[in-house]
Amino acid sequence: MTPSGIKTGSADNDIQDCLTIVSVFRPQHAVAYLYANWPIRAYGGRRMGTVDDIPANEWISYLGNAPHPEYPSASSAACAAEAEAARLVTGTDDLGMELFFAKEKSRKEPGWSPRNDVRITIKTWKEFEDYCGLSRVWGGVHFMDASVLIKEPSHQIARLAYDLYKSHVNPK
Repeated sequence: MTPSGIKTGSADNDIQDCLTIVSVFRPQHAVAYLYANWPIRAYGGRRMGTVDDIPANEWISYLGNAPHPEYPSASSAACAAEAEAARLVTGTDDLGMELFFAKEKSRKEPGWSPRNDVRITIKTWKEFEDYCGLSRVWGGVHFMDASVLIKEPSHQIARLAYDLYKSHVNPK
């Protein structure tokens, strides 16, 4: 620990320490446990899209799972911290990002998805952090709480990092 109270060392180790505070089921394991062989409506796999009859214990998340616990979502934490840092640096929540996904050009299912061109407009950093975090929920990687409850701690970390940055760039 430095005199400023900032822990030094490997950032990856620090993040992993934080992530292992709570280790719980991910959606894939919970669905299999709760519904066993019951048919569910879900992503059926490559070139299958949404199906109504996949056994719950055969379902896998669309995005895949990283080797760390369910709670909190590291991706959601990074999204929230990035958005807060951007607001602090720019002094505005305005973003104006436009994403375009061409028909049948996805990395996961080329020649298959998306079925149509998709255009997404993200007007603010708030929308960015919401979409970014919720993508983990929509993709079956995390439960909602893992995505939503990490936002405020991530904002606090971004503010601390910004204050540290300012103290080095523009010392008083």
